[in-house]
Amino acid sequence: MVSNELTRVPLSAQVAERLLSEILDGSYSPGSSLPSEVALVSRFGVSRVVIREAIRALEARGLVEASQGKRPVVLGLTSSMPNDFFGMVLRADDRATLDRLPVLVVEVLSPSTRGRDQIDKRRLYARRGIASYWLVDPKHPSLRILELGTNGEYVEVANAVGDEPVEIVHPFPVRLVPGELLR
Repeated sequence: MVSNELTRVPLSAQVAERLLSEILDGSYSPGSSLPSEVALVSRFGVSRVVIREAIRALEARGLVEASQGKRPVVLGLTSSMPNDFFGMVLRADDRATLDRLPVLVVEVLSPSTRGRDQIDKRRLYARRGIASYWLVDPKHPSLRILELGTNGEYVEVANAVGDEPVEIVHPFPVRLVPGELLR
């Protein structure tokens, strides 16, 4: 059963996402400051409250340090990210830093990491050239299969829900049923 539920993305999350993209693509290097609150209000056409919420979201992810009366400072990604695969990939300056990259990363979504998995990790893994990215959602048993497209962004190639089987060919042949992945 496919959910037709629509969700609205808060303005603060949209602003945080845009700023995160700019941090990840190097527009703001570690130690540099983000634009002032006034400049961000003008640029995005949103209120100061929205900008403050976006900055707090980035701060919660360990990407910026904000203090009252000062512009937020981009933190060095090596010091701010957790010591897991995502953190290792994020800290890598280029592919040569890692001995080899996996052809597949599988993430199990949880309430605390859902946004990070679907946005941050997706963008970073694509940027690093990881060919396949699978997202397992235990809350609503489902499996999304993403493959790196020719434009360097992930494209959804399969999506199975509940007891619906999915046949996957790349990076290796396998048949999965999302409902059977959970007990």
